Amino acid sequence: MADDRLGGYADALLSVAAAEGASAVVEDELFRVGEALRENDQLLSALGDKHLPIDRRMGVVEELLGS
Repeated sequence: MADDRLGGYADALLSVAAAEGASAVVEDELFRVGEALRENDQLLSALGDKHLPIDRRMGVVEELLGS
């Protein structure tokens, strides 16, 4: 069920990216995030930790993407 929901979010994100001409950038970012999550259990745990403030979790993602 969660995989279906996640797939729906990814599809919607890619649709918006395509409409804005940014598909390649978004696909690259999604790939990098996916690889990082697969390779690092602590990162996955931290991003899923509801006790960690959202701004801190967002900062981790921004750092990962080099934003």
